[in-house]
Amino acid sequence: MKSNYQSTLLKSYRNNRFRFAVLFLFLFFNSQIFAFTSSNPMGLKGFQEGYYVALLLFSSLYLFSQFHSSRGFVYKSDLTVVLLVTLLMSYSAFAAHVRFGQPIMYGLIEERRIFSILIYFPIIWALRNRCVNIYEVFSIITLTAFICLILTFLVQFGIISKITVQDYSTGALRQERYGIGQHYIAIALLYSVFLYLNGIDTNLQIIKVLSLFLVLVTVVQTRQIVLAVFIGSMIMSLRLSVRLLVRMLCLSAILVAIITVYYSNNPSQFDTALILFSELRNHEYLTESARAVGYSIVYAELIAGNIWGNGSLSLLWKNGFSRIYGDYFFLADIGVVGSFFKFGLLAIIIYLAFYLTIFSKCFSARKSESFKLTLGVISYLTITAPVAAPLEYRGFIAGLVMAVVIFISSKETKI
Repeated sequence: MKSNYQSTLLKSYRNNRFRFAVLFLFLFFNSQIFAFTSSNPMGLKGFQEGYYVALLLFSSLYLFSQFHSSRGFVYKSDLTVVLLVTLLMSYSAFAAHVRFGQPIMYGLIEERRIFSILIYFPIIWALRNRCVNIYEVFSIITLTAFICLILTFLVQFGIISKITVQDYSTGALRQERYGIGQHYIAIALLYSVFLYLNGIDTNLQIIKVLSLFLVLVTVVQTRQIVLAVFIGSMIMSLRLSVRLLVRMLCLSAILVAIITVYYSNNPSQFDTALILFSELRNHEYLTESARAVGYSIVYAELIAGNIWGNGSLSLLWKNGFSRIYGDYFFLADIGVVGSFFKFGLLAIIIYLAFYLTIFSKCFSARKSESFKLTLGVISYLTITAPVAAPLEYRGFIAGLVMAVVIFISSKETKI
């Protein structure tokens, strides 16, 4: 592990400047640092769509170069990713046309987020050409995560102004929480824990873990992310030696101490956190919240016999779902349940195939040094699935996971 990790980002940059720069830019913007969302104060309208176009162009050029190279082959895994993206987008658009009469073009526009899966291609391209290794990919993600962290605190303390003004409901418990690259922050935290457990620059990793965890708890304030990171870290800790188990316990004790000190000096935030986690077993929240209402609508559609999928409506066409189900029906918030609404029975087939593939390929490479890190990130993606569909709304992580497991499994097939 230590010998492979010694290949630094600077060395990769010097040896492969162009390829490294291309990968860096794609991974940097893959963080969704400028995505226009209600929780991102740095969001720019149209920026993410421009990024999707760049991913589409890169993927097309990469496949074209493979097919027309002197070797004349295309990897099956690459074609599978293309077919997956095409199937998800076209099926949803067609289903919305059949069910609601929405024009196909609006359906395709609504499913544009699926293009984020194509981050697979820049990553697998860089790995196959040996211009970076797995650890350097995660190092770039960590560097980007700290840029997001710095921006988060600069906005939090009013040092820089927000580009986008957040719109929260008057009853929201978390009025001042921001989401600047929060999923990259979570992945960087998992990577830092992984390095710490393997004895790589342990003091530095402790500082990184504390910084990243602090921003998740105090600013991002998303229960699912915190829980997913915690469980992912525990999974990476399985089958540790006694020495490493003690190291993990020490790190956990430091985190608990930091959080205790923070909340003791911020009692209002402690009360908010207490309410948020108590809601997870509150009957009213579980039955009347916007997410619970969304689940019930999907269940009603399935009971009514709509098992072949309903697709997704765009706000650009007759105000989307609001005219049918009300203002609080958001497929992005109900995870894989929303996938059943969009794709029907096809969702079961797609997700079974997706998870069986990535887990089987990951475990086929269990002797790889990066196995536990990969397993931790897959676990993070899986645990957050109930609140965000991995392929439709977390494609920027799913594409990363697919590229890494395909590469470490070393069992790619050419056609």
